[in-house]
Amino acid sequence: MKRLVVVPTDPILAYEKKGLTQLEEYFNPMGFFDEVFIVSPFEEPDRNIGGLRILSVAAKHLYKTIDILKPQIVRAYGSFFSADLCCYNKLPNIPLIVSVHDTKGISPSLHYADMLLCMSGVVAERVADLGISKSKIRILPNRVDTEIFFPEDNKDSIIRNNFPSGKMILFVGRMTEQKNVDTLIKAISILPNDYFCVFIGKGSESYKHQAIEQSVADRCFWIDSVRNAELQKWYNACDCFCVPSRWEGFGIVFIEAAACGTLIVSSDIAPMNEFLQHNLNSILIKEYENPEKIANGILRICENKLLAEKLSKAARCMSMKFDKKAVDLLEVDIYREVLSKPEGWIQGSHSYGEKERIVDVLKHQNGKAVIFGAGSGGQKMHLHLNSIGIETAFFVDNDVNKHGMRVLGKEVHPPTSLMEIDCDIGAVVIPNFYWLEMVAALKKNMCYPMIDYNYFLTRYQK
Repeated sequence: MKRLVVVPTDPILAYEKKGLTQLEEYFNPMGFFDEVFIVSPFEEPDRNIGGLRILSVAAKHLYKTIDILKPQIVRAYGSFFSADLCCYNKLPNIPLIVSVHDTKGISPSLHYADMLLCMSGVVAERVADLGISKSKIRILPNRVDTEIFFPEDNKDSIIRNNFPSGKMILFVGRMTEQKNVDTLIKAISILPNDYFCVFIGKGSESYKHQAIEQSVADRCFWIDSVRNAELQKWYNACDCFCVPSRWEGFGIVFIEAAACGTLIVSSDIAPMNEFLQHNLNSILIKEYENPEKIANGILRICENKLLAEKLSKAARCMSMKFDKKAVDLLEVDIYREVLSKPEGWIQGSHSYGEKERIVDVLKHQNGKAVIFGAGSGGQKMHLHLNSIGIETAFFVDNDVNKHGMRVLGKEVHPPTSLMEIDCDIGAVVIPNFYWLEMVAALKKNMCYPMIDYNYFLTRYQK
C-alpha cells in the first residue's frame, strides 16, 4: 500500500475558500497513492475530504505522527514554514520531497530534502544557488484544467454590464510590491479615458489612494476575491490581462489567462518569458518599471485586431503543455522515480531536539536577536529566547505609535532602523515565514539572517 503524507503551506480550508474543488486530484494525481494524509498544525478539526484524511497535528508532534503513519513519501508544499518543519524534523529512510514555488524566501533547510520540485527554471536556479546539487532538482510547473479555462466567443455581458463601456484591463493577484501594481496604476493614467482596470485580489489600501492621486480612481475597480472556478468568465470578459510582476515563482494566472485565449501583457522576466514569448503569444515589457512602456503594450494589444487574433490563438496553444493531465503524469513519474531508487540514497534524520543545537541557531551568529513585532507575540518571543540564553537587542515594529517606547526593557524602533543602527545583531527573528513578504524590502538591504520563530520553537519543544 502506497501512503503519502502532505504538509501544506496553507490549511485546506484556505484552498476551499479559493473555490478549488479538485483537492483529492491535486494532492494525489491519477490516484497514484492508496492513502493520502494532510498533516498540519493549522488544520482543525480532523476530517476527510474524499480520499484525503486531514489531521490537525501540533508542530512539535510532526515527527512522531509521521513515524506512526510510516508513509512511502513525505511531501512539503512551499519553501516556507512547511519546508522548515519537515526538513528539520526529517525521519530516516522516508524520502522527503519539497515543492519550491517562489524565488524569494528560499530556506536553507532545503539542503535536507531528498528531492526538490521547482515551479520554473528560474526557481531551480535560485535553489541551486544555495549549493544544492542539481541532481536533486526537478521542474514541476503549475497546472491548469483547460476544460475549465477555455475561450468563449463573446464577452460575458453579465460581467461587462457592471462596468463602463470601453477597454477592460484585468489584474488578478495580491496587491503587493511583487505584482508592480503601482506602475500599472500610473500606466492607466496615461491610457485613453475609455480604458479602465479591474483589480481582483487582496492587499494594501495604499493602491486605492494612489489611484486617487493619479486621478484614475473612477477607472480602477477593486474586488477582493473571485472563486477560482469563476475566473474563466473574467479572463474572457476582459480586453487585456496585465500583471507586470517584478518577480514570480511561476504565475499560474498567466497560464489560466492563456488557456482562455486572453491577450496578455507582462514583464519580460523569468519565469514568465519561459513560456510567454513577445509578439508570439503575448506582449512582454522589458522596462516594466516604466508606466509608458506598459501603457504602450496595452494599447498595441488592444488596438491591433490582427495581432490580437494571432496572440490569442498562440496563447491557448501554449497553455496546453501545462494542462492538468500532462502535469499530473509528470508528477506521478517523479513519485515513481523516488520509489524506485536504491536503498541508501535518502539523507539521514535531521530532527532537532536538543537545546544546545537550538541556541546555536542564533549564537553562531555571535550577536543578539532583533525581534520583529513588539506586541504580545513579540514579547513572548523575547521571554522565550531570554530563557535559553539569547539576548534581545531591540524590537522593531511597523506601528509608528510604538516607536520610541520601551517594551520589557528593550527599545522599539521602526524596521528601517535595521539599516541604520550599528550594533551587534546576530539575526532578526520574525513570527513565521508568512511575514517574509512584509520584510522582503528590508532583506534586500541588510545582511542579517531571518529566523522563523515558529520553526525555531518547534525545534525547541520536540
